[in-house]
Order: sequence, then C-alpha cells, then structure tokens
Amino acid sequence: MKEFISKLFVGVTLVILQGCGTFNNLVPTTPCADGHGGGPANIVYGGTRSSFSDGSRCLLRPQEPQEVLAGVAIIAIDVPLCIVADTLTLPMTVQAHHERNQVEQDKHHSKQSDDF
Repeated sequence: MKEFISKLFVGVTLVILQGCGTFNNLVPTTPCADGHGGGPANIVYGGTRSSFSDGSRCLLRPQEPQEVLAGVAIIAIDVPLCIVADTLTLPMTVQAHHERNQVEQDKHHSKQSDDF
C-alpha cells in the first residue's frame, strides 16, 4: 500500500509540474520543431480548455496504461484549478480577445478598401 501511495504521489506531482493550462495560456507560444503547438496567448478560459482536452485525450485514447491515471489527475486536479485561475485572469484575457478581434476587423476592412 505504501508503494502504491508513493507511486501515485509521484505521478500526480509529475502531472502538476508539467504546467497549469492557465499559465501556458498567458504566454504566447511558438510552434515546436515538429510543427505542433503554437498559437496566440490569452484565450478566454484557454487554460481550462487546454487541460480538459489533454485529460480527455489521455482517458479516451491512452497509448500507455499510465496515461489513464494522468488523465484522471488532470481532469480531477488541474481542470478545477484552471477554472479558478482562468476566472481570475478573465479581465486580461477578455481584453486580449477584444484587441485581437479589433485587429482582424481592421485587416478585413482595409482589404475591402484595397479591392475598390
């Protein structure tokens, strides 16, 4: 039993140390060498979305048995913490979302003006 608890503790710690989705959402990302990842930062509830997606992937399509435990830990621990953290950072993410939409609208309007 003691060995199981220590393995569980190590597994949960590793999952938590891989990074909270909210923190990752607040930092602009660049694509990895393999082309995955990358994208804008400050998406409204982006940390919660990311963590839930990761946890769901681990539960629904595990490639190793340990991924099921990781998926449970992500959904049970990281997602609720991300909901709280994303709510606290909501003023910042909503403003960034609004600014991105404004830039896109400006680009769209200037392209339409160039077409005339």
